[in-house]
Amino acid sequence: MTEIEMKARVSDPEATACRIGEFALFTGETRKRDVYWTQGERADGTALKVRIRDEDGALTVTYKRKEVRGTLEVNDEREFRIDCREAFECLLADAGFQPTDKKEKSTRRWSLARRDAASPEEKAEIGIELSHVAGLGWFLELEALADA
Repeated sequence: MTEIEMKARVSDPEATACRIGEFALFTGETRKRDVYWTQGERADGTALKVRIRDEDGALTVTYKRKEVRGTLEVNDEREFRIDCREAFECLLADAGFQPTDKKEKSTRRWSLARRDAASPEEKAEIGIELSHVAGLGWFLELEALADA
């Protein structure tokens, strides 16, 4: 499966939330705390980055390969859960990574049934998130899964 997502800045979060509520099902709120770990600069000028996300006590690690194709940013993301943050952070430090950035998001979520879902077993929804990112502002994110 391939995840397709779109992110956009939002100037009026309350009006946006009301509009989303007109067509999508509200599924809850969450707080996401991210710590980014970076390992040096590579020959192409980019750095290797890993994110540890704490979302309501669940820890997820994300490694992303980023590529820009014209005006599109294409990311190959790998995610997995961890149980022990301290041990994983020790591994990252030993591998030459350093914590370089922190982000905190307060997020409201909705879901919207996809009209093209062939069966109930198919991942038949589009996730919609309206998030406030501390220090950066409000963002809308749409996310769907598709066959690769």
